[in-house]
Amino acid sequence: MSLPAVGLTSEQGPRPTMEDEVIIKLNQSLPSNNLLQPPISFFAVLDGHGGRAAAIYTRDHLFDNLLNSLNTSTVENALVQAYQQTDKDFEKKHSREPRVQDYISSKKLFEKFQPQQDRSGTCAVSCLIEHNQNKLWCANAGDSRAILVRKCNGVLGLTKDHKATRPDEIQRIEKAGGHVVMNRVEGILAVSRSIGDTELQANDSKLVLPDPEIRCVDLNDPNTGKCLFSHLVICCDGVFDVMSNEQVAEFVKSNSELTPKEISEKLVEKCLDELKTSDNVTVLIFNLNSEDVDNDLSSKVERQSSSHSWNTVYGHHTWRKCNSDASIDELSDPKAT
Repeated sequence: MSLPAVGLTSEQGPRPTMEDEVIIKLNQSLPSNNLLQPPISFFAVLDGHGGRAAAIYTRDHLFDNLLNSLNTSTVENALVQAYQQTDKDFEKKHSREPRVQDYISSKKLFEKFQPQQDRSGTCAVSCLIEHNQNKLWCANAGDSRAILVRKCNGVLGLTKDHKATRPDEIQRIEKAGGHVVMNRVEGILAVSRSIGDTELQANDSKLVLPDPEIRCVDLNDPNTGKCLFSHLVICCDGVFDVMSNEQVAEFVKSNSELTPKEISEKLVEKCLDELKTSDNVTVLIFNLNSEDVDNDLSSKVERQSSSHSWNTVYGHHTWRKCNSDASIDELSDPKAT
């Protein structure tokens, strides 16, 4: 399987802040002692809540933690360990940062240091592809989703939402000493698994877990050796709040003559303008049939800014974000930079 093209579009939508982040790693080599056969590709959509710190931290550390775990573990265990390690390190970093509080007393200025506990968290759905073996692993914690669009119509859902209303999650939370109140963990959080959300993991209670559920899929038909799927689609819940897996798959298939970038743009536009989603919207599409699209891997973009970071991104993508000044920052073609 050759390396196909990838398209990305992300918009803030009606929310006052943008809390989505992404990881895109294509054609990555690995140490010789690794269990996987390179090249591999890794994608993740991170849907932050309660602030951006957890999503940014996960963006910057999840893949490296995965590579470290792959040296000593199976792929399934390595994915779980990477999520757990990222969560553990985030909690350690953000629960010990001092905060300076200035206050005036008796006309003197004092500095009062208090531990600052960041309360942000992030849902994290990621996919790892071993190209030479045509295998895909999906790891998910939260309510973002990944789907595979079948060539012969239909869709294969790779994730199951971790909502606080899921019966098995309710049972786990109550066994840990917690409660689900008004469909939220302790009346606070609508998802039952995420990275961060340290206030719901106090004293090792782990009411909200970082542990992802894992699914492994063979992409090729064992009889013909041909890929069974046309596209991998990874989106935040801003899409799936207003569309089902089947509807997203049908939308992608009906626009299959377009590039992944163009499909992602149209899907985001549909969710925001037609279906009126109330959330941030991020759509990442990976085409599993490189012969069907223009796949220019010669262009590489590394973008660093205060709000988003691009890490070795190949192919075609668009990033659009409304900032506090209501202006649009758009990157529509890597060749233009």
